[in-house]
Amino acid sequence: MLEVKTKKTNELVKKIVVVVERTKTGYCAYSKKYPVCTTGSTISDLKENMTEALKFYFKETPVNRSIKFKKEMIYYEYDMREFFKIYKILNAKEFAVKIRMNSTLLSQYVNGKKNPSEEQTFRIYNGILQVSKELGEIKAVLR
Repeated sequence: MLEVKTKKTNELVKKIVVVVERTKTGYCAYSKKYPVCTTGSTISDLKENMTEALKFYFKETPVNRSIKFKKEMIYYEYDMREFFKIYKILNAKEFAVKIRMNSTLLSQYVNGKKNPSEEQTFRIYNGILQVSKELGEIKAVLR
């Protein structure tokens, strides 16, 4: 289990890394450390199923009963190609402009022709967080 310090309380929180992949019928996910995997037709279904599967695993496996599982412990990990396949609504070319990266270079990362350096990965990740924050701040008004 990965331990990460939270920004608010600076306490160590255990994180369970779960890898998400796209399939022909939806999505699949598996834990990097524990023998737990699941599927879902949508990302929401997948996350709900993974939460239930991990809850069951930690409750029913004698060795792991001491771990007090909470869904906040799950850290979903997407590789860059998978991320842009799953979230096709994000146009890679426009996203590159937003994070001030050469669009051809980002396209090569997304298509697996090149691997980003740690610095470039961090830049892309921060861009995704920024877009997520901006979308989360939108207040819809229906008329």
